[in-house]
Amino acid sequence: MPSVVLIRPGCTDFDEQNRVQGTLEIPMNSRGLEQIEHVLGELREIPLEVIYAPPSEPSWSTAERIGEELGVAVKECEDLRNLDQGLWQGLQIEDIRHKYPKVFKQCQESPATICPPHGETAREV
Repeated sequence: MPSVVLIRPGCTDFDEQNRVQGTLEIPMNSRGLEQIEHVLGELREIPLEVIYAPPSEPSWSTAERIGEELGVAVKECEDLRNLDQGLWQGLQIEDIRHKYPKVFKQCQESPATICPPHGETAREV
């Protein structure tokens, strides 16, 4: 029976600053590259046949690095792309909590029901 392994992309500066990345193209930082090396050590024991990744940074870079190192094909999958967070992209999470307290609370309790300004809902994705 096939197994599915989910791998989170390497860290970006936005991750470390608690900013909403959404669909913004933010490259991995040095910590993200270290994280990939750590994951590679764990993945060497798992037989992978293919890696699917969205075309965006840092997901694609993460997948390419793993694929190159392990000799596994990487295929683009647009359906795995991040949710468009609209005007929230680039904002720190704390700022969103202060500027939009009701929507932020709703986002924490039921994330599929909200739509950031000029963004998209989880159902749309």
